[in-house]
Amino acid sequence: MAAGIIPAFTSFAARYNVSLTEASYLVSVQILLLGVTPIFWNVITERYGRRHVLIFSVLGSMICNIGGALCTTYAGQMATRALTAAIISPPIGIGSGVVTELCSPDQRARKLGWWVLMTILGTPGGPLTMGFVVQHAGVQWIFWTFAIMNFLQAVAYVPFNEEERCGGQQDNYDPKDSSLGKIVKSLLPKRNDGRPIQIMDFLSPFSLICEPRILVAALATAITFCYGNIVFVVEMPISFGEKFGLDSQSTGLQFISVIIGCLIGEQLSGPTSDYFMKTLEKRRGHVRPADRLWLTYIGFLTIIAGLLVWGFQLQRATTWNITPCVGVAIASFGNQIQSTILTAYAIDSNKDKSAAIGVFFNAIRLLYGFVRIPIFLLL
Repeated sequence: MAAGIIPAFTSFAARYNVSLTEASYLVSVQILLLGVTPIFWNVITERYGRRHVLIFSVLGSMICNIGGALCTTYAGQMATRALTAAIISPPIGIGSGVVTELCSPDQRARKLGWWVLMTILGTPGGPLTMGFVVQHAGVQWIFWTFAIMNFLQAVAYVPFNEEERCGGQQDNYDPKDSSLGKIVKSLLPKRNDGRPIQIMDFLSPFSLICEPRILVAALATAITFCYGNIVFVVEMPISFGEKFGLDSQSTGLQFISVIIGCLIGEQLSGPTSDYFMKTLEKRRGHVRPADRLWLTYIGFLTIIAGLLVWGFQLQRATTWNITPCVGVAIASFGNQIQSTILTAYAIDSNKDKSAAIGVFFNAIRLLYGFVRIPIFLLL
């Protein structure tokens, strides 16, 4: 939803009488809040559980997206984008904790890889699909489409999303029980953890700064994600759209290269990392979390190679050709590898703080992206 409005930058600039850079703030403010607000939601889910927070997040986001479709001013649109990001952000923070709890250690990298892949595919997936919407239906239908998606998510959450673990208690909701009273009762929030909420609870993820292994992994992920993903998503309307005179739909199609690179990268990163760890354990009798890091070299090198191919081929091109997109796919391939492996490495280093690690990684990654986006556009 944050990146989905990128194909409409030019339309927003004309409609609200602002510059292209100012229009980009509609995305960058969401990136900032998607990085910060999961810290708040992580504490709430620890006390009240995940199910009700997730249902609230999609319903609240639906209302904000309806507001976005009806906005007529830049300030109003900025407010709806900020609120949408803040309300829809819980899964970004708690996702790593959910995956860690539901899978065995020998499958952790593979399952975490799919979760990381879904979060990364959101950024190119939004402008890819919304490019068609802008071209054929208009800017307002970006937000109506998002609102419909949120409604369908809320409907799916009620029967399929059980509260599996919170404060050591199990939710009594049985999805097979169709009793109206049971369903209504399951939708009412209840406190599962009696501990009082304190200020330090919101700051606890940042205590991971004192753990060098996790901090270095988070910084590495933030930098490579910014240059191996965000830079392509933000620059695509300018580097391809303006240079080659592409419309919103054609510009959106360029994001397929990001998606292809990420999908191929995930086939190598998660399964290969788990296989590598199993092989080492059979050979040595034990493994260490740092053993996973050998495979990140592939990721770092392909990100560098992909950026160089993209930049050089884009500069040389006078008409559209596929070679810059090949560079984008190579860099996205490397970005997916290092994102999955570094996340698995950090959680292996401290399994008890898996949810906090997810919040910390997300905050560092998106805060860095928030700072860099205006610079990319100015360049």
